[in-house]
Amino acid sequence: MFKVNDTITAVEIGTASIKVIMGKPTNEGALTAIGYDETSSMNKVVKGEVTNVPAMIDLLSDVFNNIESITGTRITDVYLAVTGNHIHSTNVIGSVPITSSNRLITSADIVEATRNARAFNLPIEQKGIHTFQRTYLIDDNQRASNPESMVGNKLTADIHVIYGNYNKIQTICSLVDEVLGRPANDIAFSAIADYYGASMTGDRSRGLLVIDVGAGVTEYAVFYKNGCMHSGQIAVGCEHIANDISIGLHMPIAKCRELVKSGAHFHAGKDEPDQKIKVELSLGQPPRIISRNTLKTIIDLRLTELFELIQAELKQTFLDDNLNMTKLLGGGIILCGGGALIGGVEAIVRTTFNVPVKIGYPANISGIDRDINNPRFVTPVGLLQLGHQLRQMDIETPPSFKKAAEHEMFRVFDLCRRAFRF
Repeated sequence: MFKVNDTITAVEIGTASIKVIMGKPTNEGALTAIGYDETSSMNKVVKGEVTNVPAMIDLLSDVFNNIESITGTRITDVYLAVTGNHIHSTNVIGSVPITSSNRLITSADIVEATRNARAFNLPIEQKGIHTFQRTYLIDDNQRASNPESMVGNKLTADIHVIYGNYNKIQTICSLVDEVLGRPANDIAFSAIADYYGASMTGDRSRGLLVIDVGAGVTEYAVFYKNGCMHSGQIAVGCEHIANDISIGLHMPIAKCRELVKSGAHFHAGKDEPDQKIKVELSLGQPPRIISRNTLKTIIDLRLTELFELIQAELKQTFLDDNLNMTKLLGGGIILCGGGALIGGVEAIVRTTFNVPVKIGYPANISGIDRDINNPRFVTPVGLLQLGHQLRQMDIETPPSFKKAAEHEMFRVFDLCRRAFRF
């Protein structure tokens, strides 16, 4: 017998596994996790995109049944993470002349400028996922996070749009619809969910970069003051590291995945002597003895390349906008995903970006046990947080993740939030 409930269920379908967490509000209005389940999706999801729908329907059905059995609670509201190399972002602007005699910018001017920016049309094959405020420009030269009551002749709204391939997004959404008989309540790009799910040890008012190194895809997003300044993904993750090890050391890929997962155990400092690692192979095969330094070199090269790609993308984006990247990352970097557990990854990121780096863990939620108090579960916890925020918002129209993000990031812009809709 299942309980009547007000639960929220977060679903992340990744390259390595499906993760599902069920949460519910406490009497104090906070959020607590009441159950979770995880199962492998290896070889059925490639770089964040589903490649075997029938098999994934079976897996998702099993996971949903398990979590309902664990919690004794029927799944109701579902929030789904999306990723993959089809996810892209762009920055667009819209302007409005200030026509009042005193040239004071009003909330109506803010809404109109934002709507003009939102007039940007995506290609028909693309689906919008999020829009975020970046900043406002007064007379093309003065930036402001809240321009209301400031004086100017023209107001320009600069917004960040995250979108993806319509068919690929619908494919992953159809899995939930097929299993539950109804669609997910909403979707979120994984890096946005990470922002809400990770411990906010960095100072986001000074700028914060969130990086999620997954099995097949690495997502990232930059937040500064009230805005999301940029986001993106690179179709490189822990699977690529495992593949590099497999090629470099002529070892089975499954054993190489184990080595990546156990990276913290073999990552030595620069001055430590080289050590040998014994790797047990298949039954009947002798174990392999490999150099820890060799393994470290292979991993470091791939990670360094990955983070340098992210850095180059951010530098170019902010250069085009006449923005200082160092200033925008003043609050540091939060690393999450399975790749955050690789030994030495913090040092590599710190060297690349020259800013403080922290490992992100699920935050602002009770009831989690040791298994999910892990950087790998930041995304589903972030989905829970976003779903929880939606319930707390007093809005007149059907909710979406875009509005939850606006509730958090544009608290002073009630009218502006209404302009941010797909």
